[in-house]
Amino acid sequence: MQSIAVFSSSFSYSNQIDNCLDEWQTGEHVDVQFSAAAYKNKFTAHLKRLEDFTEKTKDANIVSRLHKHLLKMAKYVLFPFRFWYRF
Repeated sequence: MQSIAVFSSSFSYSNQIDNCLDEWQTGEHVDVQFSAAAYKNKFTAHLKRLEDFTEKTKDANIVSRLHKHLLKMAKYVLFPFRFWYRF
C-alpha cells in the first residue's frame, strides 16, 4: 500500500493535467475551476485503476519496481549537479 500512496500523489498531478485538458478542449482557453469536488470522481477512477493494476501485476512486482524507478529519476531531477560530478 505504500506504493499506492506514492502513486496516488502522482494521480493528483494527473487531475491537474485533466483540468488543463478541460480548459483547452475547445482549442481556446476557458477557465475551469480546479477543485476537489470537480475532480473527485476522476481521481477515484484513476486510483481504482491503479489498485486493479497493482493487484493484477503483484506477482511481477511491477508497482514496486516502478516506484523505485520514479524515485531514482526524481533524484536526477531534484539534484542534477550531484550526479554530474560523478564522472
